[in-house]
Amino acid sequence: MRSLAIALFIGLAPLPAFADGFLSSNRLFVTPSGPQSFDVGYVPRRNSASAVWCAAGDFVIFGLRMSATTQVYRTSSADPPRRGRPTSFSLRDANAVDSGLSRFGNASIGMTAAAAQALCEPFPLFPDFL
Repeated sequence: MRSLAIALFIGLAPLPAFADGFLSSNRLFVTPSGPQSFDVGYVPRRNSASAVWCAAGDFVIFGLRMSATTQVYRTSSADPPRRGRPTSFSLRDANAVDSGLSRFGNASIGMTAAAAQALCEPFPLFPDFL
């Protein structure tokens, strides 16, 4: 019984970041593309600006195990991302572009991983794969 509880706990833990990728809570695949950069893969009808930011926040917090206050910047130039192309992000602001989200006042182009993760939507009652 104890080994079953341990297996269940391990199965429910967030998926770690590997060289080949990370599955975010909203089922978007994130892959590292450099030492401080990563891409959120394209999935038809799921790559809204808030969805890709959600995946980016998940990856930084759960995949990289970094602080929720870590700044994240979008580096893809296309808004919205071109069909079939990933959305690129970085932990450095060197190549940052507009976030693709509405901003107020002089808000920064980037956002914290926690703010990005706050854009995650709850799982739908009837997922689109049913």
